[in-house]
Amino acid sequence: MVSSCRSGKQYGPCLEQPINLLAAFALLTFVVFLKVRGTAFGFALWPAILMIIMPMIALVWMAFTNGLNSLIGGTSVAMIILGCYLTLVSWKAVRSDH
Repeated sequence: MVSSCRSGKQYGPCLEQPINLLAAFALLTFVVFLKVRGTAFGFALWPAILMIIMPMIALVWMAFTNGLNSLIGGTSVAMIILGCYLTLVSWKAVRSDH
C-alpha cells in the first residue's frame, strides 16, 4: 500500500484511511447524539473507538513513510491533527453530565 503511495501511480489506497477516519467520526457523532438524547450508546462507542484508532495508525505510518514534504505525508499529518481534535471534543461531550 505505501509503495503505491510513494510512486505516485496510484492514489486510491492512499485515500482509504482518511475516508475511513471520516466514517469513524460520523459514528462518533452518532454516539454523542445518543448520549445527548439520554439513550444507551455503548453499543456504538467501542466500534467508533476501534474505527478511529486503526486509520490514525495508518495515517501516522503514511506520514513517516512518505515524509512531511510530500502531499500524502502532509495530508496525513493534517488528518491526524483534525482527528485528535475531534476525538477530544467528542470525548468531552460523551463524558459530560448534560
